[in-house]
Amino acid sequence: SRFLSTQFNSFSDWLHSRRHCDKDWQKNVIVIREKISDAVQDMPEDERIVALLQGSYINYFHCVRIVEILKETEINTKNFLGYYSSQRMSDWMNIKKMYEKGNVYLAEGAQILQRMVHYEIPALKKQISKNDQIILDCIKKERDNEKQMIDSKKQYEKELLKMGLKGIHLKKEILSLLNDLPAFLIEVAKSMSILADPLAYYEQFRKYIHQYKAPDCVLLPLCSMLIRKGPNVTAYEWKYGAEPLLIELPSLDIVPDENTESSVDNEIDFGDDSVNADNEINYRDDDLKIEVIEDEKGVVSDGVARDLDALTILENPETRRLIYFELKEVILFEDFFFPLTRSLFIPAYA
Repeated sequence: SRFLSTQFNSFSDWLHSRRHCDKDWQKNVIVIREKISDAVQDMPEDERIVALLQGSYINYFHCVRIVEILKETEINTKNFLGYYSSQRMSDWMNIKKMYEKGNVYLAEGAQILQRMVHYEIPALKKQISKNDQIILDCIKKERDNEKQMIDSKKQYEKELLKMGLKGIHLKKEILSLLNDLPAFLIEVAKSMSILADPLAYYEQFRKYIHQYKAPDCVLLPLCSMLIRKGPNVTAYEWKYGAEPLLIELPSLDIVPDENTESSVDNEIDFGDDSVNADNEINYRDDDLKIEVIEDEKGVVSDGVARDLDALTILENPETRRLIYFELKEVILFEDFFFPLTRSLFIPAYA
């Protein structure tokens, strides 16, 4: 192995010592490269030539292959003496002869072979090893994902069982749970009644700390409103300080009814019934009264609770979050002043 490696490393020197090629062969290669650069500017449209010239260093063996292809594409330029009148063929034949003169192609081939053995082939081996490792990692990751998929499915089925769902029509089943929500919120509101005394004590404590000079504001306003008015108080009332004249609850009908069929009558109603004989449109607004409500801060509202404002303060995400923080405030107050006697129980919900 060492003998072959040594002979290979000195292959170029061996060619020079045996006078197979000149030592200044690289000067001739520079001239040949210039000829090749000019010749590739005029090439026939052939897929084989395009494949040869695409992204590769053109050497003697490429030139031999190009000449063979040109013998087929330039056959019409061949005369009865066997010579070609095509400039393309003439250029590449001259390049081939320049390579063969002084065995320049042997020296260049030895250099290419030596570079491939020393650099390109080891790099390819390294890349192959890296790709093999990537394949093994992908196989391992695939197994882990399959295991995670099985665990996730078991967890999903466990959650369905916990929520009492079958998982067949998941959206409908989840929406059906909303039927139990009002009763749950009523129970939560009832449990809030035990906070009446702690809230009163908290208020008196604040007044005492500030020597009865504290700013006139309501502590824990949402909890106080919930205790005072019950679970049906809306976020609109908390926001504007007045009960809404009309409540427009947001639609929860997000699952289409499969049994609903489109109406056969596709006629367009242009509202002709509202047009009088005098060509005056009756908007039926004679009995319409508009009442504008303004809260204490000067914010004007039309008195209609819409979207999230139409929900109760226990249903509205923003107010529910604030209630949670108010309850945490009460717990911290109690834990700070009564660390040994904790008698207050607050249901944990968010």
